[in-house]
Amino acid sequence: MLTRVLSAVVLAPPLLYLILMGTTFHLFLLMLPVSAGLLYEWQGFKGAVEKQTWLALVVFAWIFLWIGYTHLVYLALPFLLLFLFIMVAKSVLSYQPDRPVIALWSTAFTGLVYCTLPLVLLLEIQENWGGEMVFLPLLVIWATDSGAYFSGKFFGKKKLAPSLSPGKTWVGFYGGCLSGVVAGLVCGHFFSTPFTPWQAIVVGLLLSLSGQLGDLAESLLKRESGIKDSGNLIPGHGGLLDRLDSLLFATPVYYLLLVWIGETLTGGGETLAG
Repeated sequence: MLTRVLSAVVLAPPLLYLILMGTTFHLFLLMLPVSAGLLYEWQGFKGAVEKQTWLALVVFAWIFLWIGYTHLVYLALPFLLLFLFIMVAKSVLSYQPDRPVIALWSTAFTGLVYCTLPLVLLLEIQENWGGEMVFLPLLVIWATDSGAYFSGKFFGKKKLAPSLSPGKTWVGFYGGCLSGVVAGLVCGHFFSTPFTPWQAIVVGLLLSLSGQLGDLAESLLKRESGIKDSGNLIPGHGGLLDRLDSLLFATPVYYLLLVWIGETLTGGGETLAG
């Protein structure tokens, strides 16, 4: 427990400073090693990491991040299709009967989207809405985790998903949702957000729900792989996927909410990002 707290105390301040005070370029530079680490842990779910495959995925992930950083959004879909084409072509040309191609395709493509797309969207949010709006989902997720932990610890009895995460309870789930809503309202009031109180409630609730789903999804992956943590990069916290699982699920939801709220405020015309 002490190691976990010390890691948070050491890592949290510079990370928050970078998000709130740094530029999109600074965030982009941070995303490069983060995406590489996420993909390494993702590859580890299926056993020993093939360094060549991992390096190839990292190159594609960095290109994807560059597309997001340079706002060449129209290239995102062609890029993903190109990645699929190259992956299929390589499998056809180097097919070996003892290597399951379907598993390789699904692992590589899903990993690229799962580990990189949310980071691209965070860059978009930073550029279009500012650092506070990147910090907001982090705060809601932290509040959700804390609310779920304490309410489940003291009042929880009925298990939420005992086969995946025996410590999680339905009371903890509801406590996490309530904490997420409160955090959304607080952020909506004190941050420079376009949210009305009701929109802040919706944002907080959906971020909490998607974040908790992301946490359970990673628990499912670890259970399938027979591992306890996705890695050991952060003392007391496990790997990057262990820390960012909720954010990876919540970010696409959050981005769509921001676009929707922007269109609502502008009557369906130019969004707030424009």
